[in-house]
Amino acid sequence: MAQRKRQYQPSKQTRQRNYKSYLESSKWKAKRDTIMKKAGRKCRVCGAPATEVHHVNYQRRGKERITDLTALCRDCHQLYHEKLEEKKKREAGKTRKNSRKYWRK
Repeated sequence: MAQRKRQYQPSKQTRQRNYKSYLESSKWKAKRDTIMKKAGRKCRVCGAPATEVHHVNYQRRGKERITDLTALCRDCHQLYHEKLEEKKKREAGKTRKNSRKYWRK
């Protein structure tokens, strides 16, 4: 069986630094402005004035489609990320040994 080559995976710190630079770029600012105008500068969740643009997914970060982004107010954006962290913690608590596939070997 042929072994797959491991692809280079930048460190979390490098990814965060690159992302921060991207958010300061004119390319991002143009996308952000497009999203805000499309949403009427209103939060898509509660209708309050939108102050932030949220990535619905990060799969195409840097090459996002308009459908990958949405306008949110600070409160809704924060709430979304808090719920996401809760979900990650719950899933991290599930061990591989609790998985059916683990025991089917």
